[in-house]
Amino acid sequence: MKKLWGAALLCVAWGAQAGEPGMGAWFGMSNKTQVAAGLASESGQQIGMTCDKVTDRCIWNLAVDVTCKPGATGALLISSSVGAAHVTGKCLGISESKDLWRLELEPFDDVSKSIMTGGTLGVVVPMESGKFKVFRFSTDGADKAIRALNGAYKAMMGVSMQDGEF
Repeated sequence: MKKLWGAALLCVAWGAQAGEPGMGAWFGMSNKTQVAAGLASESGQQIGMTCDKVTDRCIWNLAVDVTCKPGATGALLISSSVGAAHVTGKCLGISESKDLWRLELEPFDDVSKSIMTGGTLGVVVPMESGKFKVFRFSTDGADKAIRALNGAYKAMMGVSMQDGEF
């Protein structure tokens, strides 16, 4: 399995393993300062959420085979069963494995809404040539995976979860 977003994260058992009932293809990873949940498409592109203890921040990541300049931002389109939304992709640079470029997707809430509904998510990326690249992901199981990530992140931060809290 490819490294999620190129980060050398240590897999641990926090309840987010690929193929777990209700999780679809989503999997979880963590180390001492980060937890992540994500999935890879059949073509090897990746999408998921990473929460960082140091920055006390969670972000949506997209890792694709589209070159970008670190720090640059650009408009993207995401489409799901809840509709389409304009989002911004901020280039975070190339992955450690040197095969995918990582982008932070914002605004966080719009991306969350599109991913958490399940079904197929499409991400449209404009190219310099005037063409577009479209990446598709099955987000079935996202809700359970992100809930597991949230629980692991709160435990890492020393915060207890309330019943029913996301």
